[in-house]
Amino acid sequence: MPEVSAPLSSSAVEVGVKSRAVSPPQAASVMEEDHNPLPPMGSLSPECNELKKKYDDCFNSWFSRFLEGDQNLSVCDKYLTQYQACVQAAMQRMKIDVLEDKFSTKDNSS
Repeated sequence: MPEVSAPLSSSAVEVGVKSRAVSPPQAASVMEEDHNPLPPMGSLSPECNELKKKYDDCFNSWFSRFLEGDQNLSVCDKYLTQYQACVQAAMQRMKIDVLEDKFSTKDNSS
Protein backbone atom coordinates (compact mmCIF):
# COMPACT_ATOMS: atom_id res chain seq x y z
CA MET A 1 0.00 0.00 0.00
CA PRO A 2 1.40 3.46 -0.92
CA GLU A 3 2.47 5.76 1.86
CA VAL A 4 0.17 8.76 2.42
CA SER A 5 1.92 11.93 3.43
CA ALA A 6 0.50 14.56 5.72
CA PRO A 7 -0.99 17.69 4.13
CA LEU A 8 1.42 20.55 3.56
CA SER A 9 1.37 23.32 6.09
CA SER A 10 0.35 26.78 4.90
CA SER A 11 3.96 27.97 5.21
CA ALA A 12 5.12 25.18 2.90
CA VAL A 13 2.56 26.24 0.29
CA GLU A 14 3.71 29.87 0.23
CA VAL A 15 6.11 29.40 -2.64
CA GLY A 16 7.08 32.65 -4.30
CA VAL A 17 5.01 34.82 -1.96
CA LYS A 18 6.84 37.78 -0.51
CA SER A 19 6.14 38.04 3.18
CA ARG A 20 7.84 39.39 6.24
CA ALA A 21 7.00 39.57 9.88
CA VAL A 22 6.75 43.03 11.39
CA SER A 23 5.81 44.36 14.76
CA PRO A 24 2.60 46.43 14.97
CA PRO A 25 4.42 49.80 15.21
CA GLN A 26 6.22 49.00 11.96
CA ALA A 27 3.06 47.99 10.11
CA ALA A 28 2.14 51.49 8.88
CA SER A 29 5.59 52.17 7.44
CA VAL A 30 5.70 48.73 5.78
CA MET A 31 2.30 49.31 4.21
CA GLU A 32 3.48 52.65 2.80
CA GLU A 33 6.75 51.09 1.61
CA ASP A 34 5.01 48.15 -0.10
CA HIS A 35 2.23 50.26 -1.63
CA ASN A 36 3.54 51.52 -4.93
CA PRO A 37 0.87 53.14 -7.10
CA LEU A 38 0.72 51.99 -10.68
CA PRO A 39 2.43 54.20 -13.23
CA PRO A 40 0.11 56.26 -15.42
CA MET A 41 -1.34 54.36 -18.33
CA GLY A 42 0.01 55.40 -21.72
CA SER A 43 -2.07 56.29 -24.70
CA LEU A 44 -3.07 53.98 -27.53
CA SER A 45 -0.21 55.44 -29.55
CA PRO A 46 3.09 56.78 -28.17
CA GLU A 47 2.82 60.04 -30.13
CA CYS A 48 -0.35 60.82 -28.12
CA ASN A 49 1.25 60.29 -24.70
CA GLU A 50 2.17 63.95 -24.16
CA LEU A 51 -1.33 65.12 -25.09
CA LYS A 52 -2.80 62.49 -22.77
CA LYS A 53 -0.55 63.68 -19.93
CA LYS A 54 -1.62 67.31 -20.47
CA TYR A 55 -5.28 66.29 -20.41
CA ASP A 56 -4.84 64.02 -17.38
CA ASP A 57 -2.99 66.76 -15.47
CA CYS A 58 -5.67 69.30 -16.33
CA PHE A 59 -8.49 66.90 -15.41
CA ASN A 60 -6.91 65.96 -12.07
CA SER A 61 -6.41 69.63 -11.21
CA TRP A 62 -9.96 70.48 -12.28
CA PHE A 63 -11.50 67.52 -10.44
CA SER A 64 -10.06 68.59 -7.10
CA ARG A 65 -11.59 72.06 -7.66
CA PHE A 66 -14.86 70.46 -8.82
CA LEU A 67 -15.11 68.61 -5.51
CA GLU A 68 -14.82 71.98 -3.81
CA GLY A 69 -17.70 73.42 -5.88
CA ASP A 70 -16.12 74.69 -9.14
CA GLN A 71 -18.77 74.09 -11.81
CA ASN A 72 -16.71 75.19 -14.86
CA LEU A 73 -16.87 72.01 -16.94
CA SER A 74 -15.00 73.34 -19.99
CA VAL A 75 -11.60 73.95 -18.39
CA CYS A 76 -9.89 71.01 -20.11
CA ASP A 77 -11.83 70.96 -23.37
CA LYS A 78 -8.90 72.08 -25.55
CA TYR A 79 -6.68 69.30 -24.18
CA LEU A 80 -9.41 66.70 -24.57
CA THR A 81 -10.12 67.75 -28.17
CA GLN A 82 -6.41 67.59 -29.09
CA TYR A 83 -5.97 64.22 -27.41
CA GLN A 84 -9.11 62.75 -29.04
CA ALA A 85 -7.93 63.92 -32.49
CA CYS A 86 -4.54 62.27 -31.94
CA VAL A 87 -6.10 58.98 -30.81
CA GLN A 88 -8.59 58.98 -33.69
CA ALA A 89 -5.77 59.55 -36.21
CA ALA A 90 -3.75 56.74 -34.61
CA MET A 91 -6.77 54.43 -34.77
CA GLN A 92 -7.18 55.17 -38.47
CA ARG A 93 -3.50 54.39 -39.11
CA MET A 94 -3.89 51.13 -37.16
CA LYS A 95 -7.09 50.35 -39.07
CA ILE A 96 -9.12 50.20 -35.84
CA ASP A 97 -12.74 50.95 -36.66
CA VAL A 98 -15.05 51.94 -33.85
CA LEU A 99 -18.76 52.44 -34.37
CA GLU A 100 -19.31 55.52 -32.23
CA ASP A 101 -23.11 55.43 -32.44
CA LYS A 102 -23.46 51.81 -31.35
CA PHE A 103 -24.28 52.75 -27.77
CA SER A 104 -25.63 56.21 -28.45
CA THR A 105 -28.55 57.41 -26.35
CA LYS A 106 -29.68 59.77 -29.10
CA ASP A 107 -33.08 59.14 -30.64
CA ASN A 108 -32.31 58.24 -34.27
CA SER A 109 -35.91 57.42 -35.21
CA SER A 110 -36.64 60.75 -36.96
